[in-house]
Formats: sequence, C-alpha cells, structure tokens
Amino acid sequence: MDYRLKQTNYELRDFEVEYLEKKLRELERFLARESNSDTHLAVEIAKDAHHWKGPRAFYAEFTLSHEGRTFRAEGYGETPQAAIDEAKDELMRQWKREHKRHLSLVRRGARKVKEWLRGFGG
Repeated sequence: MDYRLKQTNYELRDFEVEYLEKKLRELERFLARESNSDTHLAVEIAKDAHHWKGPRAFYAEFTLSHEGRTFRAEGYGETPQAAIDEAKDELMRQWKREHKRHLSLVRRGARKVKEWLRGFGG
C-alpha cells in the first residue's frame, strides 16, 4: 500500500512521522487479507488555524481507495497522534462495515443458488 502525506499549517516532527507510519502499518496489516496493488491512501495532517488550542487543534484525514471503493475518515484531537488515532479507527470501522455487508450479499446469493439447485433435485 502506498500513501501520500499532505501537511497543512503544521510540519510533523520525526517522532510524529514514525507514529503515523506505525499506525499505517497496522492499517496495512488489517487490509493485507485482500490487499492488492490498487490500494492507495491519502493522508492529510493539519493544524486548525481557528482552533489552535484545545480538543480540535489538529485534524487528520485518511482517504483510502481499495478495489474501486473509496473510504474517507477524519479525526480531531489535541495532538497529531490523537487525531491520527481517531481517523484510523473510523477508517477501520467503515471498512469492516462495508466488508461485512459485502460478505452478507455474497452469502445471500449463494443461499439463493443452493435453494434453486435443491428445487431441481426434488
């Protein structure tokens, strides 16, 4: 999985970049089951000019393109790490929900085929 990092109104320090890469490795491991070369991630980390202090000071946005589907998550926090955590967790929630829905549709279709085949045998 390749990713593109955009920094707005804030330059990430070395330990913050390492933290981001650690979280992206976790995300990559999570997606590894179905991963292919068509997986791209755009990451934006920003410091909000209007809320320069407090719980919404930093903003993180992840946009994941995976097999023709796009998932977008954003997170806010007092630190870049908190915003990254919130955005990553939201992205994983969205992906799990979509994956679960897809499996449900596949199973429902397989069930219909099985019922149809049973109708021929009887």
